[in-house]
Amino acid sequence: MDRKLLELLICPVTQGPLEYDKEHQVLISQGAKLVFPIHDGIPIMLETEAVVLDEWVAQGKPHANQMKAPVAASAPDTQEHAPENEVAEQDKSE
Repeated sequence: MDRKLLELLICPVTQGPLEYDKEHQVLISQGAKLVFPIHDGIPIMLETEAVVLDEWVAQGKPHANQMKAPVAASAPDTQEHAPENEVAEQDKSE
């Protein structure tokens, strides 16, 4: 999942922040109490495709409060978006 994309995404229901669960490949909205799946690296941000957070927890999955950090802080760095590469890309465009 691309870190920059994760930083831009918000809950389609509440327009609030999302929390990324890398292990289960989902985005969790605390405000809407919904869990949005990620398929092949693409977040499915449709309310009709989301799972209710209580059902998610009942399946033994972690509650968003048990997760370490919100999306922006927990998103994995990818080589193409590493800060040192961004500087190099900026230098090329000048």
